Amino acid sequence: MHQVMKADPPAPTAVPVAAPPPVPAAAPAGVAARLIPLSTLGVTAAMVAVVLATDSPLASNPMFLMFPLMMAVSALASLAGGHRGTAELDAVRRRYLHHLSDIGQTLTEHGAAQHRWLAHHHPGPETLWQVAGSERRWERRRGHQGFGRIRCGLGEVSAAAQPELPGGTELGDVDPVTTAALQRLLHAYATIRDAPVTVDLGAAALVRLLGDDNATAAWARALLCQLATFHTPADVAIAVAGPEHRLDRWDWLKWLPHHGHPQHCDDVGPARLVYRGVADAVADHTPGRQLVLLVDGTTVTAGDIGERPDVTVVCLGGAVGTGDVVWDACSGEVRPDTLSLPAAAACARRLARRAPAPEQTAGAGDPLHVRLGRTDRGDPVYLDIREAALGGAGPHGLCIGATGSGKSELLRTVAVAMIARHSVDELNLILVDFKGGASFLDLQRAPHVAAVITNLADEAHLVDRMRDALEGEMHRRQQLLREAGNLAKADDYARVRQTRPDLPALPALLVIVDEFSELLSRQPDFIDVFTAIGRVGRSLGIHLLLASRRLDDGRLRGLESHLSYRICLKTLSVAESRAVLGVPDAHHLPATPGSALLKIGAADPVPFRADQVSAPAVPSFSAPARVLRHPVRFTSVPAGPVHRGGADNSSCRSVLETVLDAAAVPGAAAHPVWLAPLRHSPRLADLPVGAGLTVPIGLSDRVFEQRRVPALLNLSGAAGNVAVVGGPRSGKTTVLTTLIGALSLAHGPDELHLYCLDFGGGALAPLIGLPHVGAVAGRRDPELVRRIVAQVVAEVRRRDGRCTAGADTFLLIDGWATFRQEFDDLENTVVSLATEGLAHGVHVVVTATRWADLRSVLKDQLGSRVELRLADPVDSEVDRTRARAVPKARPGSGLTPDGYPMTAALPGDLDALAVQLRARHGTSCAPRVTTLPTQVDRRALPWAADAVLGLGDREMQPVTLDFAVRPHLVILGDAQCGKTAAIRLLLDEIGRTSQAEVHLLDPRRTLHPQGCHAYAGSTTQCADLVADLVARLQPRTRAGWTGPQVYLLVDDHELTGRAIEPLVELIPHARDIGLHVVLARRAVRGRSTTPCSPRCGTAVR
Repeated sequence: MHQVMKADPPAPTAVPVAAPPPVPAAAPAGVAARLIPLSTLGVTAAMVAVVLATDSPLASNPMFLMFPLMMAVSALASLAGGHRGTAELDAVRRRYLHHLSDIGQTLTEHGAAQHRWLAHHHPGPETLWQVAGSERRWERRRGHQGFGRIRCGLGEVSAAAQPELPGGTELGDVDPVTTAALQRLLHAYATIRDAPVTVDLGAAALVRLLGDDNATAAWARALLCQLATFHTPADVAIAVAGPEHRLDRWDWLKWLPHHGHPQHCDDVGPARLVYRGVADAVADHTPGRQLVLLVDGTTVTAGDIGERPDVTVVCLGGAVGTGDVVWDACSGEVRPDTLSLPAAAACARRLARRAPAPEQTAGAGDPLHVRLGRTDRGDPVYLDIREAALGGAGPHGLCIGATGSGKSELLRTVAVAMIARHSVDELNLILVDFKGGASFLDLQRAPHVAAVITNLADEAHLVDRMRDALEGEMHRRQQLLREAGNLAKADDYARVRQTRPDLPALPALLVIVDEFSELLSRQPDFIDVFTAIGRVGRSLGIHLLLASRRLDDGRLRGLESHLSYRICLKTLSVAESRAVLGVPDAHHLPATPGSALLKIGAADPVPFRADQVSAPAVPSFSAPARVLRHPVRFTSVPAGPVHRGGADNSSCRSVLETVLDAAAVPGAAAHPVWLAPLRHSPRLADLPVGAGLTVPIGLSDRVFEQRRVPALLNLSGAAGNVAVVGGPRSGKTTVLTTLIGALSLAHGPDELHLYCLDFGGGALAPLIGLPHVGAVAGRRDPELVRRIVAQVVAEVRRRDGRCTAGADTFLLIDGWATFRQEFDDLENTVVSLATEGLAHGVHVVVTATRWADLRSVLKDQLGSRVELRLADPVDSEVDRTRARAVPKARPGSGLTPDGYPMTAALPGDLDALAVQLRARHGTSCAPRVTTLPTQVDRRALPWAADAVLGLGDREMQPVTLDFAVRPHLVILGDAQCGKTAAIRLLLDEIGRTSQAEVHLLDPRRTLHPQGCHAYAGSTTQCADLVADLVARLQPRTRAGWTGPQVYLLVDDHELTGRAIEPLVELIPHARDIGLHVVLARRAVRGRSTTPCSPRCGTAVR
């Protein structure tokens, strides 16, 4: 574990002090000045006494007394004035001294606080062993203000709080008494005595400790223990160089984990960093850690170190050279810290127990703080994306680099570094590549990665999904903050979660978008999403890193003010460099991939060379396996032969692969911010079974809500009629079939009846095997089509007026436009069913290729609408914007009635479904729809009181005719259609149902005259028969008549000529005179009757 310094040192503070009072205009009178007025009074009194005693004439003159009186008053005024000036000056001095006393108290409190801070963060050597076992161990990480700063002793340090006089104050023109007090204050509080004195060990190349040999050794032990206690072995290495006889007193260093070689080992573990000379130590040091080399008994100069800013040499004694930093133990300025050899060994051994295992990586430092690369001097360059108030560069940034500059590798480095230094509960990532490159594909297996979104350029609908996903994540985080107590920011949430572990984790979310310029060129309004993240991301813990090959003018409109740091690799022009950094430096960078500049805020850009995570990883330390046959003593010198640990770099895996393997934690996963679009349709069997009339037909993507739920159709109430609209090959028939399957799984055949009209490709035919399906008819079976519609209409009429509706009945028409074209006479019938059927439990479901195919009178009745991919999204009646995002080449993709993206489910094997349902429900099934037979046996029909014409197709019941209600009948039809058979049937039915007088006109002589009162077989006979009949009926026109009902049956009326015209005058009175005319004739286009045809009768075609 590596802790971080908890607080910054006290900042310099100015304590304002008032200027001393000025010198008074007139100095107070001295003793002599005070005695002169008194002597004047004495002389005046003596003169007055002499004048009065000598009886001088002046005594009687009143004017004489005015002179002594004036002198007395003047003397008294002089005495009073001098006393008053002194009192005022004393009061001013007292007030100023009280002010200085208050300032001194304030400075004392500041000094005490500074002393406590120094004592806490730089404890004495006698307490280091306690710190080595506490959480403060190794708290100063590279990049922090305290890195490399250690305590060297006790002495005077400058006070952070200093008194400050007003500007322009000159102490020469002020009161000397108060000025002296002010100077004593300034001197007394300028420094803090007996405070820890600290030095930056890494700022010097060569430090010499001068003094007694034993004293400097004790001082060096204290310095090295300070360094090792507060700095991690990942950042600092401690080595020693000198002759062998001087190294014994540094044997205790072997316990320090900082003293182990990163790659070499011997029989007891990592080889110790012990060298004979400075040159060997410097040459063996690899960049990455700060090397502090202790030199004892060897001459060293600054030239021996060379240009190595990552190396600091601490030399005991020796000749002082140019540029050396000298610390003299005998100077008296500092009382050096000292540590005995046993105490140093105890501290080192305590740290040895905390040494990280060789195979473990260095512990994480500050959150959201990662290394980008190194400068030319080898100094690491870090990126801290925390907000500036916490010492970071800010939450959002920009990365620009031309093709081949190493931009993609740099983005991968940032992502991998974040993964390596954080757990899943601390950080998640969303990686977006607009062009569909392979930059982030390898990272999707990391548990930290919530989404890898690529190929947005080819699949534009994914851009809308990404917008919904990011906006949904912002909404989710805001909701979590509200539910946790209306918190203002994610940092507050993290603190609350420490006391409420039941709260869900809210990790920081880093969104890296590569090629964002092309994204904005295709979708300009997406800048609003980036701007929203820039505005509220700071408080929600969302960080944004936008990358592109170039920065187009105006592309960052509204967002630029939120980008607090910028990374610029090599650019193609000076103008691009200036647009990103404000300077042309990026254009002049080397062509080597990874050369970049980092600019934070208004600071100058820092050049660096980016790390490469695609490069082979440095092999982890591992000692070769050896069998030791005798104990080996652990000493500072090598124990046995020294071996190079690890494996050959050429066979190493990359840094990226190594980090991802280490980051794989079973069960750990980032919050699913992104839902990948469904590439394959789900199966109906995998969806939950519906309840009531609410059934699933697929899966619906709630991208904003970050969840995927079944797409449900609620067919109760006004939403009971359904329209499924989509372009050709969009999956309309599949949706219809899935709906039928879902309804069948949720209901029994006694609760659900389904009737299908298939005007598509015949895919509904297998549904006839379902027990819930009463019939399936296609365009090749027009009679069955009409029978199905007629049966559903009959069901509505049967239920009309009943309290219970019975089973829900569905009329499903696949291909409404074709149905309307081929059965235009049934359109209004279906519209009536859609309008009136829901009240009786009858539903209408239609599919169409366009919304325009549905007339408004029908469309208004279709309460549930499923919209698949349309030929023109502009025609959408659900959501035009979302309709554009429906994939083109993916049948079944569309929008739910409430506008959410959906993918229709596949019904699966319909034969297997039929077997399953029949096994569940037994012999129960929906009423079947049958067509009229080719022949009807009158004897097989039930008895009826009225004349039976045949079998009706609506309810498959006998069709009867009551001649008392409708006295006449016209039978129309083409040749050989059965007109004569109908006349023959009526001859039998009339004779069966009444005592009637039948007259038959049969010009073709195909009927048998048995039972007829009169028969005519020729035109002349027909005319005679009619004339005779008219004569017989004429008397009945007068009031009152008796006799049988008279029936005139005429077959093939068109062959009788004008034989029945005499009856025309009697037809209007037929009901009154008992006359009934049954006329059969061939149908004529545009005419169904002739002038002589009977009126107020029934026509049969």
